[in-house]
Amino acid sequence: MIRCSSSFGISVINARTQQTKFTFYDIVPNRYRSSIQRRPTMKVVIALPVHNEERMLSASVKKIIEFLTQHPHEMSWFLFIIILQAMATTYDAILVLGISTNEKFFAGRVDAAIKLYKGGVSKRIIFSGKYWGGLRRKPKKTEAEAMRDYAIRNGIPPHAIYVEEKSLNTIGNFYFARKNILEKNNIRSLIAVTQKSHMPKAKFLAKKILGPRYSIRWAVVQNTDTGLPEGHVGIGRIRKILDCIKDGDKKAIQKLLTAHPYYRGYRNI
Repeated sequence: MIRCSSSFGISVINARTQQTKFTFYDIVPNRYRSSIQRRPTMKVVIALPVHNEERMLSASVKKIIEFLTQHPHEMSWFLFIIILQAMATTYDAILVLGISTNEKFFAGRVDAAIKLYKGGVSKRIIFSGKYWGGLRRKPKKTEAEAMRDYAIRNGIPPHAIYVEEKSLNTIGNFYFARKNILEKNNIRSLIAVTQKSHMPKAKFLAKKILGPRYSIRWAVVQNTDTGLPEGHVGIGRIRKILDCIKDGDKKAIQKLLTAHPYYRGYRNI
């Protein structure tokens, strides 16, 4: 069976043994789902519509769908191979949101970015984050610098890396990445990497701060018990503060950050 293992993943599983045979990371467009017939030994579970559906499936995958539709009893195994979207579609950059300067907390995010880079998804990686503005002890290294050094040790060439080192929270991650890196390098399409628990907040802020001019997809890594201090603002409060701001309104976000206590010492926001 094909099962959505997450908002970013689909697995091909043996329906009898429930053992995962292959795992792919893509989503089938809505209009193709009805053409995939259920079979006695296989159950098809496919969900989640996406943008730019025509770009998603290559001609070879369409032929597989047509074959399975015309010959539903031809195979005892339903090996419907879905091509990794990120492999078929390249992106201008991979954006990794900072979490900590401690390797055990950020390694999952950076490892995911390294796999995407080495898989040909993008030729550029952006590491974003100075440190969390609520910390009492300021780290010697920025989050972006720590992630960059880790990536270089694991085979990413320095010329492929951009660092954003002004942000003190998630709002700042997207704002300063846009202002200082995306706009200056004509970057319009992104794969952003973060933890599952951070997704609701990150997705809302990405849409609100980047706006419709940017295309963004998500790579989600497993949650880690970060042990981070209390004080991080949740999605509910974030929505109340930013709901009145139009998506992509850079001046409104700039005004918001200028008044934020974390950024009081900043001269140029």
